[in-house]
Amino acid sequence: MNFTKETCPVCNRQFTENDDVVVCPICGTPHHRACYIENKTCFNEAKHAEGFEWQPKEDEELFNRLGMHEKNSADGHNIILCPYCGTENPVEEPNCKNCGGRLYNNMQGGPAGMPVNLPNMQQQPFGNNVIQIQPDEIIGGNTVADTAEYVQRNAHKYIPKFYKMEKTGSRLSFNWASFFFSPYWFFYRKMPAIGAVIMLLIVLVNGFCTTDRVVQANEAYNAAMQQFYAGQISQEELLQSAEQVIALPELYISYAFNFAVALFSGFMGNALYKTKAQRDIAAAKQEAASPESYRLLLFKKGGVSVLYLALSLVGSLIANEVVASLLQFIK
Repeated sequence: MNFTKETCPVCNRQFTENDDVVVCPICGTPHHRACYIENKTCFNEAKHAEGFEWQPKEDEELFNRLGMHEKNSADGHNIILCPYCGTENPVEEPNCKNCGGRLYNNMQGGPAGMPVNLPNMQQQPFGNNVIQIQPDEIIGGNTVADTAEYVQRNAHKYIPKFYKMEKTGSRLSFNWASFFFSPYWFFYRKMPAIGAVIMLLIVLVNGFCTTDRVVQANEAYNAAMQQFYAGQISQEELLQSAEQVIALPELYISYAFNFAVALFSGFMGNALYKTKAQRDIAAAKQEAASPESYRLLLFKKGGVSVLYLALSLVGSLIANEVVASLLQFIK
């Protein structure tokens, strides 16, 4: 959200486009992140009991510039544009159906307490039937609202899955992101321990499967490829070189293990994430001294981490090099 015409109430400096701004979840007051953390609470905390809601200086101009105004959709229904991603949402939705961001931030007395429409667990995501998941319903000992605030990005996708697991008692719930991007998805969702174990297993198994004959077969195939493009060998000879690589059992072991890891991550990723969310939210309740500090802890403990993701990618490269060197030394 753009707050460039507003000022931080803590330091009294006007916000710039490059500032890291956080908004009080109770009244909507914007702060510099550093100021909010230093102040340990919202600047207007004393006014919360009175029902105070922060208003921008130029309310109408700000809302028009951000697109947070209501308008009619093609079918005549009123919609509101998300200020974060621009997605069209029904006006009765308190949160964006695409990014999970708050549509009203309680600045206009929006329906922040209304139930969120989430897809029916037994239907396709775009089915006509919906189930009303109330923000005060319990998932793993915590409210849906707290869990969504913890998950942050794509909360609208995870809440229905957590809700279904809670109601059915099943731990199986498929996640395409964790299936295709394991172990990096675990780092991205702030589960570095699980991600590190999976990464280490993958590196070790792949390292042991990279035997001398696998290396030699690959080198022979690469040489055959160059000869084929140079017109020195026929296509049949190139295929024979490829078949020698494909026939190696080490490759099947490596592929099978990697696929098994992907299946485990895909089917168990949501359950592991749900368990982590429950544990972190419970810890935040124990550590927090006030509702504001509790919300801040949810923000810090939850969400995603691009830093963890970047470190995991670098760590994977380093781990592969280290394991390859150790195996070469042993041999």
